[in-house]
Amino acid sequence: MSAARWHERGIRHGFEGIGHELPPFGLHLKQVHSTIIHEVTEEGSQGIVGQGDALATFLPTHRIAVKTADCVPILLFHHEFVMAIHAGWRGLAQDFIAQVVGYIHTKGYDLKDCEWGIGPCISPESFEIGPEVLDAFEQQAVYQEALSWSTTKGRDDRWHLDLATMTVLRLRQEGVNPKHISVIRSDTKTHPELWHSYRRDGEHAGRNWSWIEHGSAGLSSMGLT
Repeated sequence: MSAARWHERGIRHGFEGIGHELPPFGLHLKQVHSTIIHEVTEEGSQGIVGQGDALATFLPTHRIAVKTADCVPILLFHHEFVMAIHAGWRGLAQDFIAQVVGYIHTKGYDLKDCEWGIGPCISPESFEIGPEVLDAFEQQAVYQEALSWSTTKGRDDRWHLDLATMTVLRLRQEGVNPKHISVIRSDTKTHPELWHSYRRDGEHAGRNWSWIEHGSAGLSSMGLT
């Protein structure tokens, strides 16, 4: 999938990092590493519109966004709606992907009509986890196969986790055509000139914004290529 396909359908989007703020009029959430999906239904909504980690809207006048600082940002479009999703390891371990797919089905839409864009997040080389994180995934049967492809052994009892690959694998397991998934591979931790990173900067880290809207074609500071 190319950026042209998104823009030809009137989808504007962006993955904004260092030196960029949320574009004007963006709607977002108080993110809590949950599996809560919030739907914007009222015209004229502004700023923080609720609590959760995925934002959806069927209103063409709204720009929605999530913020990340190493977690996986996911942008989704369908000709009827758009979604912005914040998927950290906690959300993924609770199988947030299945809940997002379930939301789409409950609305009566088919996955074959959806396009998914996965933005910059921390790379597996930079993301070392302990046994408690690995155990959280192992408790979910759906992750047995995905773990074999998205983890590598580190020092002692540590592991390296590939959040982007795990996200793609879960989408494919849920029935998403891989041709409808695009991934930007850019490590947030090791590119301080591009991205904010909590693993690198700790509590002083800024936030990267990933946004999407139905609207006239336009380019962002970094979009899908």
